[in-house]
Amino acid sequence: MSKEKLARVVGALRGERRQASRRMELEALKQHTLLALLDCADARVERLRECVSVRRDALELWALRPELYVCLSQCFDRGEAARRLNRIAPLFRGWVPSRFREPIAAPGAA
Repeated sequence: MSKEKLARVVGALRGERRQASRRMELEALKQHTLLALLDCADARVERLRECVSVRRDALELWALRPELYVCLSQCFDRGEAARRLNRIAPLFRGWVPSRFREPIAAPGAA
């Protein structure tokens, strides 16, 4: 096998490994998001869980934050909703640009 062909094969294998790693990381993000909803009994939770499960990338998952916030606020309160979503926000580092990862302000915080 020529050096060029070997380099292409090795590069392809590395690319596949990176893709598999990113898929596993995305699944971990989904699981952490679902954990934030675990003890929430709002009527919209099942639909939201399904939405989380079918997201294809972290940006799509991040885009659900407003809906997640509303649902969690209705199950608990706005402070708890903010805490839960802010707790998982750092996990999106490397997936979502930092300018979009601002923490949700807790109620009463100025």
